[in-house]
Amino acid sequence: AFVAQNAWKGSRVTLDFEGMMYYGDVYLNDKRIGGTEYGYCGFDCDVSTLLNYGDENIVTVYTNTGVDGGSRWYTGGGINRNVSLILTDTIALARHGIYVTAAPLQGLNGEWQVKVQAEYAGATLAMGRLETQARIIDAAGNVVAEGERYACPGQSRQQLVEVKLPALSVSNPKLWSCDTPYLYNIEVTTYCDGKVRDCQMERFGFRTIEYGSDFGFKLNGQKVFLQGIANHVDFGGVGVAAYRTAIARQLKQLKAFGFNAVRCSHNPYPECFY
Repeated sequence: AFVAQNAWKGSRVTLDFEGMMYYGDVYLNDKRIGGTEYGYCGFDCDVSTLLNYGDENIVTVYTNTGVDGGSRWYTGGGINRNVSLILTDTIALARHGIYVTAAPLQGLNGEWQVKVQAEYAGATLAMGRLETQARIIDAAGNVVAEGERYACPGQSRQQLVEVKLPALSVSNPKLWSCDTPYLYNIEVTTYCDGKVRDCQMERFGFRTIEYGSDFGFKLNGQKVFLQGIANHVDFGGVGVAAYRTAIARQLKQLKAFGFNAVRCSHNPYPECFY
């Protein structure tokens, strides 16, 4: 139960469920608002027009694991990943709405091209003149690349629309590797009729990977032997709930043992793992 503040009116309010096992249905004030038939992928529900503002709201979740006979792996039951109440402007990126790739143009220590894609709900595009701008920020907070504002399509009947922004260039970036996992941030700002309506960030790194029958695997041009483990999402007696501290402890132990790769068996992992 939670109280929806009157100050939230006019915002987009969503309930985000990162995962529940295995089949689930979600109700808000006795009205079904969403659900899942695959517990490893999350979903969100826009509840902006369904809340009792200034009053208490009741969220009820029903889950079960036995509709189709269950699984040969222990999946746990109930809500096993984070649940978030998210407030944004009515004009904002979709869930997981930033996709970024980086590739070298002039060798590993030269110029790199960064491509950014922003995703919006189709109905959002008709709310005004939408523009999107991306910039890259290093680990020290310095802006290393910034694009111009890019006009989004004016309207769309699609549920989700992918907007590909003009590519950005970065010279001599610090490379990500297993031993030096340096990360940058991509910041995507959404404007409507000239005003900032949304700003979100996503982490990424610069690195190259190669596979070949003659050399095996190369990371940033250097041969690397994959010393990996096929890892399941559970934590033994702790269960399968996504505890950040348990995941961090597990990864530190694996690295101390000499592992440098993890095969996530066999489904999408919780976000805090990444």
